[in-house]
Amino acid sequence: HLHRRLLGVAVHQSVVCERVRVRSAGELNGDVSLIAHLLWSSVHGIVTLSLSHRLHMGFDCEQLLGPMIESVCRAHSASP
Repeated sequence: HLHRRLLGVAVHQSVVCERVRVRSAGELNGDVSLIAHLLWSSVHGIVTLSLSHRLHMGFDCEQLLGPMIESVCRAHSASP
């Protein structure tokens, strides 16, 4: 069921965000807690839009989560 999968993705991503916050000092530029919150809020937005059937531009939740997480991490990467 899609809703259960999306909930699982959201829970998994919150765990990932916590790991980012705890482990990424030195690998990311900026406040790691801020970066974790950016990731969490972005995941929350995508999942909420998906659950309310408001993703109308040809992409689904699963297609958007990976690139969004990569974009946030790349934007704050300590390596050039």
